[in-house]
Amino acid sequence: MESTGPYWYGIYDYLTEHGIRVTLVNPAHAKTHILNKTDKIDSNILATLHMINQLRPSYVPDHEIRRLRRLTRFRAWLMDMRTAIKNQTTATVSKYSSNMLSVFSDAFGVTGRTFLSMLSEGKGEDELLSQLSGLAEVL
Repeated sequence: MESTGPYWYGIYDYLTEHGIRVTLVNPAHAKTHILNKTDKIDSNILATLHMINQLRPSYVPDHEIRRLRRLTRFRAWLMDMRTAIKNQTTATVSKYSSNMLSVFSDAFGVTGRTFLSMLSEGKGEDELLSQLSGLAEVL
């Protein structure tokens, strides 16, 4: 079986749990032998290459290691998304008030989030500044 994206995990786990020995192959290695790629052609060629021992099996970590790797990758993706959203928020606010977020040491800290919340409520810049100056005195 080729290890294409996340699609092989479920099938691989199901087959191995039922005692079927599976050889997992990196698609990049298998492509060198396959010219026209269709599922039917792929399966026949992979079976033939496996029978004549021409496929190099990929290393497959145990289920728990794969689960931890998926969680780690997902966390990294979430962190990237958070950064992208923060950058997009900063860029959008900067379009309307170029130096407004520079007032805050952390635009996404308590005061910065309060400002963004007030901004999303549609308050004017003067009203925002007066409320923020009162907030800064409390903090």
